[in-house]
Amino acid sequence: MIAVLTLIALLSAYLIADRMSSTSAELLSEREKLTQRSLRDAKAALLGYVAKYASDTSQSVPGRFPCYEDAAKIGTLNEGNQAVGGTCDINTIIQFGRLPWNTLSLGDVRDGWGEKLWYALSPGFRASPINSTTAGQLMLDGKPVVALIIAPGPAINSQSRAALPGSMAYDYFGSASVYSNYLEGENASSPVDVNFTSAGLSSTFNDRVIAITQREVFDIVEPIVAARISTAGTADHFPEDLASYYSKWSAYPFAAPFGNPIASDYRGANATYQGFVPATATSGDPTFVVWAASPTPAITNNNGTGNGTVNSQTCSGMGSQTLQCVFNYRRSSGRTPTVTITATASNVGMAFREPLLSTDITITNCSAGGACLLSNRVLSPQTMDSSGNLLVTFSARLPNLGSGNKNATINIPVPDDNSILTHWFFTNQWQRTVYYAVASEVAPSHTPSSSCGTCIAVNGATGNKVIMILMGGAIGTQAQPSSSPDDYLENANRAAAAAGTLAFGLAPRGGSYNDLTVVLQ
Repeated sequence: MIAVLTLIALLSAYLIADRMSSTSAELLSEREKLTQRSLRDAKAALLGYVAKYASDTSQSVPGRFPCYEDAAKIGTLNEGNQAVGGTCDINTIIQFGRLPWNTLSLGDVRDGWGEKLWYALSPGFRASPINSTTAGQLMLDGKPVVALIIAPGPAINSQSRAALPGSMAYDYFGSASVYSNYLEGENASSPVDVNFTSAGLSSTFNDRVIAITQREVFDIVEPIVAARISTAGTADHFPEDLASYYSKWSAYPFAAPFGNPIASDYRGANATYQGFVPATATSGDPTFVVWAASPTPAITNNNGTGNGTVNSQTCSGMGSQTLQCVFNYRRSSGRTPTVTITATASNVGMAFREPLLSTDITITNCSAGGACLLSNRVLSPQTMDSSGNLLVTFSARLPNLGSGNKNATINIPVPDDNSILTHWFFTNQWQRTVYYAVASEVAPSHTPSSSCGTCIAVNGATGNKVIMILMGGAIGTQAQPSSSPDDYLENANRAAAAAGTLAFGLAPRGGSYNDLTVVLQ
């Protein structure tokens, strides 16, 4: 009898232990499922934030990510909001902290053990320039990524996660806070570095990690950028800015020759109709749009009775951005001479530039004796030749500085940057990712005309003046960066670039095609 009771007791103990083991395994499985769901939800929320921010036409940095959670707001009604200012504004460092769940409209998301998620963001994704050549600098298991979300799991390895009552702040960045109380291995490096790991779970490592890659980011951002630069009537004004440029010159600038986008100087070239957008700016390229030495600037004057006399006149500054013409003269019968300066600014049609205004031209270095002012200013209509060089003619009466020989210098700058270069498209250097084509009928090399004839064809539809193609990342055997359009364009666009024709294509993105063709005018 005793033996039977003993057997029953042992069997009951086994069944209870087996049930407890089964329950424990089920609980662990549920916790893992919750953790993976939380990581996926957090990733989707981050990409959703990026998409929403990029779509907001009042924002100027498409592709920008949020910063980490503001530790100062933990335990307050604003807990979960991203930090603002401080190191969050430094675009060259890793942003690392807790996930800003409230900013992401996500709810207080946690892993299966009730722990908050951590968040790491690569340098380069908080401020301009951000474009689809911006690479993730974080390394997950040796592979580059843009962002990481980490579920820390339960405490192991004697990790201490004590918090002050009602607050997570002490546990976050307080005196007891070290990353190693939550994360393990490379993920716990302090100070944080670019290297992270998703090594297999073990008794000494239990971080669960999910990554966001560069391609995942820009597969979302690129179509939004394409829509923003092609949609009129928004705060972006990109199509309107292009139309305004054309109204001033009756032409669009020549293209810059295609090449490695990292090495290109983005200078337009005469009779070049395909390549890069000519995005060179005055401040960054002071030797491109300059006053030409040939033909030599010419000066005429109206020396004669009653008009005063120019004793000497000379211009300098050829090859620079400012032409300086120095005059030594004297008045006659209270009148000073009128002078006319004719000069050529080179390469204006190879860049986005504004026509000169009369007020851009100044007078300096006047002798004492009167107001240093030009009168009777006349800036003749500015004409661009077929090579994109600009002829400028300016006349004015020299200042009346009293009797005797006097000196004055007239300063004429080259045309300044067109305002379109201040657009977020250029400040974020999207020209690095765009193929540009302009119809010869509307380039500087042809007689200005409002009609376009055949011009550029897109899917057989003609009459397009200027297009841009967001080229997307490498597909198949393409290798980027490269100096060949074949490594950036597909199908009809690749054929047009190779043949120098203006018959381009537009199609939905797919596995073997990721061009985004935008008809701008």
